[in-house]
Amino acid sequence: MTSNERAELLKLLAILCDQQLSDAEQSRLEDVLSYSAEARRTYLQYVDLHSRLLMHPGLTKGRRMPPSEAWARAALEEAVGLEGRAAAWNAHRRGWWTWQRMATYVGVAAATLAATLLLQLALHRPELPAVAMSPAAWPADPPQYIATLSQTTDAQWDEQHSALGSGSRLLPGGLTLVRGLARIHFDSGVDLVVEGPAELRLESVKSAELKSGKIVFLAEGSASPFSLRTPSSTLVDIGTEYGVEVRPQREELHVFTGEVQREPLKKRAAEKSAAETSSSVASAAELVLAGEARWYAADSRAGQPTPLAPERFVHELPSSPPPQFDPTAGLLAYEGFSYPTVTDFKDGKGAGGSGWIGAWELVWAKPHKDRAQWTLNVGAGLARPDVQASIGGSFEYAGQAKYRRRLAAPVRLDADGVYFLSYLFRREGPASGRGIRNFVGLQFREEADLQGERSRRRCDPRKQLSVGVERSNELFTSLQRESGRAMLPLSYKEPYLVVAKIVASANNPDQVFVRAYGIEEPVSREEPETWSVVGPGHIHSHLKLEWLEIEIDSWRLQTLDELRLGSSWAAVAGPYVTAQPAAVQPSN
Repeated sequence: MTSNERAELLKLLAILCDQQLSDAEQSRLEDVLSYSAEARRTYLQYVDLHSRLLMHPGLTKGRRMPPSEAWARAALEEAVGLEGRAAAWNAHRRGWWTWQRMATYVGVAAATLAATLLLQLALHRPELPAVAMSPAAWPADPPQYIATLSQTTDAQWDEQHSALGSGSRLLPGGLTLVRGLARIHFDSGVDLVVEGPAELRLESVKSAELKSGKIVFLAEGSASPFSLRTPSSTLVDIGTEYGVEVRPQREELHVFTGEVQREPLKKRAAEKSAAETSSSVASAAELVLAGEARWYAADSRAGQPTPLAPERFVHELPSSPPPQFDPTAGLLAYEGFSYPTVTDFKDGKGAGGSGWIGAWELVWAKPHKDRAQWTLNVGAGLARPDVQASIGGSFEYAGQAKYRRRLAAPVRLDADGVYFLSYLFRREGPASGRGIRNFVGLQFREEADLQGERSRRRCDPRKQLSVGVERSNELFTSLQRESGRAMLPLSYKEPYLVVAKIVASANNPDQVFVRAYGIEEPVSREEPETWSVVGPGHIHSHLKLEWLEIEIDSWRLQTLDELRLGSSWAAVAGPYVTAQPAAVQPSN
């Protein structure tokens, strides 16, 4: 192993011994162990030494280790933060020695068992030659999404971003709006309404740069401060709505609500000093209050008053008309579970709906105690109040049941696109018993992964995408074993609408968002700017998900109905959008 590879291995082992290893880090550790015999030897020696130190803490009190284990002491010193964690553990141990000692023995036994199983899995893999990598060749951290293009009107982007549309996720980088209007919602909660032509650069969830053009900045009082840079200044908002126009050699700032602090980027040479203090820097900033407007020359620090002109800026994009639900417009797959007999799924006759290849296939079905053994409730389906979106029938079970069906149009995470998913679900009650999963939801799978499962090989969770509710009302999404979760105050025996957004990209990360709507919560015409669950934003999956599975794993009755998969928000949420008054446009 190279020094860099050894340092990475020691860091992973330190996290493992602290019992804080994530799924991604565990996967990386397995890869390292599978391709290097030296790494496996280091792994066993490290875990063995860790166990000895926990079982015999006196070894750390001035006693010397045997020469054969001197390398291990150096390895421990290389691991980041290990000494600090050991000191904290010892301090805590003095107060709770008896219980901590018992927990230590249990933890050591569990760690040893896990180490043995992990090593056995690694030893089954073929030994490959080690490839030395220089630090420059190590993969860089993947870019993270920072904003969403939430709404557009007649927008035309530069050639590089011509495919952008409403709902697209945005990475840090430059954007040019040739014409039209666009609203960009940052993950920090602020919005930029951009009027073309405009050139800007997204930097992070809390900063951006406007190089030319006009924007309106919108932020609630609870939003964290946001820095907007221009060619001549940095603007920091304080619970603000303001407009900025950047033209050659001129910049205008109009503050509608709140306050804006403007600090010039260029300072006269006479004002510069090697001993410049923070107070002098603060004095260079100018505070512009609500109802005020200033214009600035490119090389000027002080602004000149100008009339406030809110009518020169676009504050809100025109509202789109209510979506007219068309089952063929953007809808990729639909299943309403409307079947004549309860045995249709089991008998291979579940071929209803649209957008599928073949019928639903039984994976397993094990009813709980005296519950019904059939997964179809042909007499009743789920529906939201005042919305006629259900055609009758539902997928309902108490026990363990899983059915799968092939999609006519796969969910392609190896190509640029956005997918939307929706379904209704209802839960009878909380989990009855410890260790019960209490799950109802969906899983997308690859054909290759299912072939391995059919040949009695272990399925690979890294080739799956899941959306569902489990345990005590925990809404979650999982992609390649990395998940986002949120505990929600859901009520039992009431129907909920789950809507998910799947952002796919060939070259950028894939990401999943999930939102749960209660029976009294209206569904908007546009996709929401806030989601109940936001999945990790750094995963490059490149999966081609051809199968969809419905799964229930609970002793309580779980119901799922009105399953929709589409390429637009209206395709999956349109049936639940009730009549709402059009947004009032501000007078100019």
